[in-house]
Amino acid sequence: MGRKNPISTEISEQFTRIVNAYKALQESPLDYGCGENLYPSEIHAVEVIGKHPEVHMAELARILGVTRGAIQQTVDRLVKKGVVEKFMDESDRKKVYLELTEKGNIAFDGHEAYHAELSPVTSFGWTGIYHPFMTS
Repeated sequence: MGRKNPISTEISEQFTRIVNAYKALQESPLDYGCGENLYPSEIHAVEVIGKHPEVHMAELARILGVTRGAIQQTVDRLVKKGVVEKFMDESDRKKVYLELTEKGNIAFDGHEAYHAELSPVTSFGWTGIYHPFMTS
């Protein structure tokens, strides 16, 4: 067995710390300004509902790539938190449409601002890490 390169060991350890921090961030709820802590699955549902007015439950599940059962649970939590409202299509009672409440719109805007704030950091980080190794 050869000796490990101390630089590659340090890079590996830093990468592991970054991955662990990202994982913890993805599992933690945040308040996007609406007074409710929203988990990533919840705020991403809010994002889709905000970008697709009057989206119905099955379409939301399809867009997010989750089951209808999973989206039902997520939407029920959002309704309980006062972030989303559900309403039935009068012509097709099987379709349940979704709409953001005032709280939901605040969360949507807060989430957009959150990503705008992170974007320069993540863009710089990716460019800074990979750019020296890229060739055209």
